Amino acid sequence: MAGTLRAEATLGLANFVFLLLLAGGGVILPLSKFPSGVHHALDALPISALTNGLRDVLQHGATLPWGDVGILAAWAVAAITVAARSFKWE
Repeated sequence: MAGTLRAEATLGLANFVFLLLLAGGGVILPLSKFPSGVHHALDALPISALTNGLRDVLQHGATLPWGDVGILAAWAVAAITVAARSFKWE
């Protein structure tokens, strides 16, 4: 985003995406409030995996949530791949 947009547009868009992820990722609104079809898609977001994993460990004393770690790892690999393919030194 920062390499393609002006600084003001990048700041505004990044904040908007952050608020959308907070609302749709189970931080502000519980995922149970969403319809089941949307609920499954929102469960695959990185913010949902991070939130669910932290809640399980900190509130319930669970061990390492491997499913959530897998989702975060998949998003990390995808983000690095997209960044490597779209980044240009100019």
